[in-house]
Amino acid sequence: MGRRGNNEGSVFKRKDGRWCAVVTTGYSPTTGKPIRAYYYDTTRAGVIVKRDEALKDVKLGTYVRPTKEAVAVWLKTWLDAYIAPSVRPKTWEGYESIIRVHLVPAIGQIDLRSLQTKQVQRLLNDKLASGLSARTVELIHTTLKSALTQAQLEGLVTRNVADHVRKPKKETKEIRVLTVAEMNKLITVAMADRLGPLVITILGSGLRIGEALALEWSHLNLQEGALNIQHAIVHTRTPTNTKRQPLIQAPKTDSGKRTIPLPVDVTETLRQWRVAQAQEKLKMGSSYTDSGRIFTSRLGKPLQQRYLARKLSELAAKANVGHVNLHALRHTYATRLLEENVHPKVVQELLGHTDITLTLNTYSHVMPEIKQAAAKALDSIFKLNQKDSGALV
Repeated sequence: MGRRGNNEGSVFKRKDGRWCAVVTTGYSPTTGKPIRAYYYDTTRAGVIVKRDEALKDVKLGTYVRPTKEAVAVWLKTWLDAYIAPSVRPKTWEGYESIIRVHLVPAIGQIDLRSLQTKQVQRLLNDKLASGLSARTVELIHTTLKSALTQAQLEGLVTRNVADHVRKPKKETKEIRVLTVAEMNKLITVAMADRLGPLVITILGSGLRIGEALALEWSHLNLQEGALNIQHAIVHTRTPTNTKRQPLIQAPKTDSGKRTIPLPVDVTETLRQWRVAQAQEKLKMGSSYTDSGRIFTSRLGKPLQQRYLARKLSELAAKANVGHVNLHALRHTYATRLLEENVHPKVVQELLGHTDITLTLNTYSHVMPEIKQAAAKALDSIFKLNQKDSGALV
């Protein structure tokens, strides 16, 4: 028998009498180590047939690793091995939730190799029909597609069946922006509430709620009236802790780290709040946890976003301005700037957006007014004196 060539697969007889063939089917994209498949038969000739078929598929790119792995098993492997080590906890939580709530109950028991496009399409259609937003259905599809892409790289499937489905049309979500009158009403009510300084600060800076909750007094320059944004707080589960907990993290991109100048009234509000917070600290004594943060509970502990959302709804009801969510404060800040003809590039930097396209797309509702203002500005410098110039030819 001639010498076996590279990737031809080794064949040997086991102690139990069966023959085994070992085939290198590829290499791990993460470790570079060879990925091997094992084939068994009662005869040497039989196992060689299986080996040769596997080698042919590897050469043609149609090889599928012999496994009975269910979709649910692979999704867990993908989440633990590929997602958890490479993304932030909040991102991991999003993937984990999609898998646990939507994917596993619907297709988790199906053999990974047997999963079909029509089953994925039915899943997406059913989720959309159940009342889920098109955005959530899109996330379900994106998560499954990413997991199947990795399965394809691992040789577990020959094609990604999620590539061929019809995705729901993207819906344009209308954002809530307070009018100037509504903003002033809300500010008036907020000034009489303990958490009013938080509401007023976001309205005057456009901070994300997580950024506002991570603010420390050392991040505020009262003399210059400016905030230095370096961190954000997220409440999330992690791969090692299933209970939600506050987690401080740096911005995802460098654009998230920024300095925001504050209106004079906002700076003065924060100056007064610093005095009030110091009085609270003295009153609570040893029960107070001094974290150095600007916005906390009466005992100095982190505030929950859910509580803040409920509190803002109460303030909005008192002000009689309709429903207002936390993100509407940020949207209102950006809208006011654009209405005052602040350049969109400046607004992008103040908001911490990575790309100006996101800013322009999000606040496209303001663009028509800006265009009209631009046309009016041209009126003063672009005039044709028909009497002096005569008829145009």
